[in-house]
Amino acid sequence: MRSTITSRTADWVRTALVVCMGIVAIAGCDAGSTTTPPAVGEGIRMDQAGVQIDEGGTTRLRILIVDANGQTRDMGTGSQVVWSVHDPEIASVQAGLVKGLRPGTTRVTATVSGRQSAHADIHVLSVPGSVDVLFGDRQAGIVGLSLSTPIRLRVLDRRGQPMTNAQLQFTPVQSSGSVSPSVATLGADGTAELSWTLGTRAGPQAVEVRIAGRESVAGVLSAEAAPGPVARVQVTPGNALTNPGGQVRYSAAALDQYGNVVTNARLEWAVVDAQVASISADGTARALIAGETQVEAIYFPSASSGDAAQAPTANRGQGWLRSQKGTGYPAQVTDLRSPSQSTSTVTLSFTQVGDGAGGPADYQVRYAATPIGGDFATATIASQGSCSSPIDGQ
Repeated sequence: MRSTITSRTADWVRTALVVCMGIVAIAGCDAGSTTTPPAVGEGIRMDQAGVQIDEGGTTRLRILIVDANGQTRDMGTGSQVVWSVHDPEIASVQAGLVKGLRPGTTRVTATVSGRQSAHADIHVLSVPGSVDVLFGDRQAGIVGLSLSTPIRLRVLDRRGQPMTNAQLQFTPVQSSGSVSPSVATLGADGTAELSWTLGTRAGPQAVEVRIAGRESVAGVLSAEAAPGPVARVQVTPGNALTNPGGQVRYSAAALDQYGNVVTNARLEWAVVDAQVASISADGTARALIAGETQVEAIYFPSASSGDAAQAPTANRGQGWLRSQKGTGYPAQVTDLRSPSQSTSTVTLSFTQVGDGAGGPADYQVRYAATPIGGDFATATIASQGSCSSPIDGQ
């Protein structure tokens, strides 16, 4: 009886040891993982049929069990799974972890229990090393028009070899026009070309360059947009009011069709009615009499401007000048004095003042027996007199 118990105990120990050794063997193949092999009538497939990874990058593949109803579940990995790669120079695989080694395409296969296999195509992409502009960057052009020379770029990988399996995206920054194409596929030499139509705002413009699928900006193209030919002349102020003898300073700007200021445009000033006002070369108009007239800034295209053929007639900008008396309140004379008097004459001295509208004031002299009493309106108007110094007004 005692020996029988001992024998059964030994058998149990041997069985347990065999099971334990089997567990150790599985764990040694893929530590910490478990495998649930497919049952009869079930198949397997990869969770990804095709994968793109960068050179030097990694991705993990999983095996899915597909039941008779098409439902899937994760099988896991273990000693029953054998992983292999068709071209080990392009990619490597270990327990489902794939690493890209060099650009190219290969296939990874997982075989379960030597019976069923699943595959995934691996596309290893070049990692860009540089984006170079071969020609066409930093051009100067005219707003709203295409640059005269297309822009050509080349992309090299980090080995210095042309990239061929990538696309470039071109994005004009604000007010920088448009490009064609907006997405370009790199050729066999790693190059792409685009045309750039500048925006309507004069000044520096830019286009951002990205490699498709990557958020970071790989490069920036630049151009300088100059204004187009003069399309109109703008005069400021558009309307001005003064009195005879008053002055108004006008300014003018030559503008292209988009409103950009055309610098160095030669403008000449003129008035339509030279009896009402005159104007100097700097745009200062002087009213001569009461009335109104148009003030004009005239642009005459010259051969050197480059737009003479496009604008054969003069462009005129116009403003109005109106002149009338009593457009304001005259200033007060504060230094009136009488240096000398006689029984029939009196000499007055004072500083002339303005009429409140940019011109000289008019003066009225009255006299009365002292005291006047403060009622200026009842005093007699002096009808005769002379001025030792000319008075601007009347």
